Amino acid sequence: HVGHLIADPSQPVRERQSVLIQSGKITGIKDGYVAGDTVVDLKQAWVTPGLIDMHTHVTIDLDVHSKNPLADFMPAYLGRPVPRAFASVARAQALQQRGFTTLRNLGDPASITYDLARAIAAGLVPGPRIIASEPQFETTGGDYAPFNFGGRADVEPLFKNRGTCSGATDCERAIRDEVRRGAGVIAPGYVAPFASPGAARKAFINLFQEDRAFSWAPSASASQWHWLLRWLSQGKQTRYERNRASMFALATYSQACLHEVANRLGLSYRSVPAYHVVFRTKEDFERSQSLRQQLNNAGLVHRVLSRDELFTFEPSLRDARLPIEAALQVQGDEAGDCRAFVIKLWEQLMAGGMHWLGSTAVDSISTVSSSLSECVLADGRRLRAKHLILAAGPWSLTLLKGPKHRIPIYPIRGFSLTWDEASIPASVLPRLRQLGTALMDDRYKIAITPLHSDGTSSLRAAGMALLGPPAASDRIALARQREAANTLWRIASQWFSGLPQATFDQANSHARALPRFWIGSRPMLPDGLPVIGSLSQHASQSGLWINSGHGSTGWAMAAGSAYLLADLILGALPSCDSLAVSRLPSKAIGSASLEARSNRLGARPSAYPIDTMDFSPLRWCRRAQN
Repeated sequence: HVGHLIADPSQPVRERQSVLIQSGKITGIKDGYVAGDTVVDLKQAWVTPGLIDMHTHVTIDLDVHSKNPLADFMPAYLGRPVPRAFASVARAQALQQRGFTTLRNLGDPASITYDLARAIAAGLVPGPRIIASEPQFETTGGDYAPFNFGGRADVEPLFKNRGTCSGATDCERAIRDEVRRGAGVIAPGYVAPFASPGAARKAFINLFQEDRAFSWAPSASASQWHWLLRWLSQGKQTRYERNRASMFALATYSQACLHEVANRLGLSYRSVPAYHVVFRTKEDFERSQSLRQQLNNAGLVHRVLSRDELFTFEPSLRDARLPIEAALQVQGDEAGDCRAFVIKLWEQLMAGGMHWLGSTAVDSISTVSSSLSECVLADGRRLRAKHLILAAGPWSLTLLKGPKHRIPIYPIRGFSLTWDEASIPASVLPRLRQLGTALMDDRYKIAITPLHSDGTSSLRAAGMALLGPPAASDRIALARQREAANTLWRIASQWFSGLPQATFDQANSHARALPRFWIGSRPMLPDGLPVIGSLSQHASQSGLWINSGHGSTGWAMAAGSAYLLADLILGALPSCDSLAVSRLPSKAIGSASLEARSNRLGARPSAYPIDTMDFSPLRWCRRAQN
C-alpha cells in the first residue's frame, strides 16, 4: 500500500495506490488500498521505480572537494585487491539502499568492476545491476595523464590505462578490445535453410572444384538417398521462403533470449561484436537480393560496404588477398564463444543444485506409460522422469526403443580449423588481436572468427558440408578430412597469409604448433528447420520430447529453442503476445496457474511471431508430408 507513487516521471504523482507483486515481479497497479496475502504498509512513503546512476566509480572513494585528488586515487592503484573489492561491495550496496538499482560505472583503475558485476548478477553478493567499463576511454593527455596529479614522474607507471588511445582508429580498437574481455556466429539475419533454389545445381558444380562448400560421399544406404530426395524437394522458391522466414523468426527470438539469460546470470559470451558477410564477385552479391529484402521486411538495420569501406571499418583486413565486391553488415549480428558460455552456464547450474551425469553411456530411451519416460544407462541403471528431452543431435532417434519415429534427421558433417595463439605467426598475430569482426565468406560458406579471451587470441575457420554415411558414428575417410582441412586453410590464408597448414602425419605433428582440426556431425532435416516438441501425437499424454536438428545454426537458435520447448512442456503460453503457439496440450489450464508456470522461466524478450507447428516433429510423422 503506497501513499505516494511515481510510476511514470512524465505523469503526476499517484496517491493511495496498491502495487501488486507476484513471484517477485510487479504485475499491476490499482487505485486505492486492496487486500492481499501479504501487505507492506508504505502509506507514509514515496515509492519510485529503481533509479539509475549514470556516472559512478565504485572502486574509488573520491572526495570531489579534495585538494589532493592523488591521495584518493592511490588506494585504487596500490591497495591490496581483496580490501578494494570489499570496499567496492559496500559502496555498491550503499547506492542500492539509496534507491539506485542500476549503476553505470565509467572507469575503474582497480580492474575489479567486471568481477563485481558478475558476482552481483549471480547472487553471490547483494547489490545493484552494474553496466561497466573498467578503463576510462580517453585520448592521450586526458584525465589519467600524470601531469594532472602534480606531474610526478614516480607515479607515471601507475597510471597506465588500457582505455587511452590516439585517433579514431586506435580508439575503435581500444573499445573493441574491451568488449572482447567480457566462435560461433549469432547472426539471425544470415540463417537460411540448406535447401535453397539452385542449391542442387551449385552442389553438383561444387563436386568438381578444389575448394568447395559442399561435397558428397555416396552411400549404399537407402536413408541417404531418401534424405537427398526430400532435400531436393525443399529447394522450391515458396518452400524455401517459408522455411527461411521460420528460421529467421526463431533465431531472432533466440538472440533476445540469449541476451536475457546472459544478463540475468552475469554470463559473458561475446568474442566480437560485429559480423560481415563478404561477397567475392558481383554475381555473388546479386544473389543476396532475397536476403537483403528479408532484412528490410524485418526492419533490421543493415548496410552494404565496399571493399575500401570494409577496410576502413576493419583496418586489420587490409592485407587480405582475395577479390571483394561488397560486404553486408547487419546491426546486432555478433559472434561468441559457445563452449565458454556453456561451461559458465553449467557451473551456475551445478551451484544451483543440478544433478549431472557426465561421461555416461546411454543404452536406450523409451516411454513407460502415458506420463512416464525412461532412460536406460549402459551400466543397467534406469532413470525415470515425468518429462525426458532428447537433445542428442544425430543420435536422438537412434536411442529410441520401440516404434521408430520417421523424422529424417541426418548427420551432415561440418569441419573447422583453430589456430591457437602459439601457432599463429608473429607477422599475423598483431592484426588478429585487432580484428573486431567475424567474417562469412559467402562463396565458400566458411566463417572466419577471432576468439579473444583472457588476453589471448585464436582464429577459427569453420564451415563446409559433407553428405556422407548415414550413421553419426561412421568414420569419414582420411582423404576427405585432409581435403576439408586444406580448403579451410587455403580460404583462411587468403585473409591472413602465413598461417600454418594442418597435418595428418602423426610423425611430424609435434614438430611445431599446428592448427587443431575438428570434424563433427550437424543434425539436419531436409527443410533446414529443427524439430522442437512432443514425440507423441497427443502432447498432453507425452513425457518424451525432442529438441534437435538445428544443423549449423545451433548456437544461433539454442536459447530460443529451449524457451520454446520449456513452454510446451509446462503447457504455458509464452508471455509475449506476438509469440503464436499452436497445438498446446488440450487440457485446460487456468490463467493463474499458466502465469505461475511461465514465470518459472523468467521474463521473455519481445519476439517475432513463431508458429510452433513449423518446428513440430508431427510435420514429418504425417503420411502426406512423408
